Amino acid sequence: GETLNQLMHRPPVLPVAAALGVLTEIASGLAATHSIGLIHRDVKPDNIFLVGPKGTPTCAKIFDFSFARVQGGERFTTEGFILGTPQYMAPEQAVGDPTGQRTDIYALGVVAYRMLTGVLPFVGHEAALLAQHLYERPVSPTVRRRDLPRAVDAIVMSALRKRPSNRYPSMQDLLEDIERVVGKRSGAVTADLVAWDDVYEPMTPFSRGFAEKLRAKLPRTDSVPGAP
Repeated sequence: GETLNQLMHRPPVLPVAAALGVLTEIASGLAATHSIGLIHRDVKPDNIFLVGPKGTPTCAKIFDFSFARVQGGERFTTEGFILGTPQYMAPEQAVGDPTGQRTDIYALGVVAYRMLTGVLPFVGHEAALLAQHLYERPVSPTVRRRDLPRAVDAIVMSALRKRPSNRYPSMQDLLEDIERVVGKRSGAVTADLVAWDDVYEPMTPFSRGFAEKLRAKLPRTDSVPGAP
């Protein structure tokens, strides 16, 4: 097999059905991980291995738990020490605040965005990336890919909300919404595209100060590819 990153570096962009199939596998694995109290904290395409013939994977496996921690357990890092990959970091992770299941949900939202559109929601150097995760709303996936169902757009954007409390309550909830879209579960998706009061609020003096420094690194709107 190959990593998801290797697959996505070969055009064209994955068909919607194929992308949702892989996302179902990833979400299922992370839901199982969360069920035993383990948070990955570095969900990204390089850490997802696709088993099977190249281009037509039969299943996905999640690798590299070196940044993982036990939910509610002892912190493995000191306060203000930031771990992760900037392109896939949730706002709370970007400023060194406590992480949880919804941190992995945000990262999977970024993975889904890239799989479905062929691009990341935010681009730039490290500080600018972190600033955008904190302050900028991503361009809707349907703007970049017109054939995406509205329900898929809602799932991705719900996963990418700034405030953890505004995202899916659990990875299992996200998984069930994907299953509704692909027909494995009945009913309408629970995600919506309603405009939320969705500004991340840093939790500690360190994270508040760091967030203010990052704000100064925001790129000009007209320099962000695809910005409305």
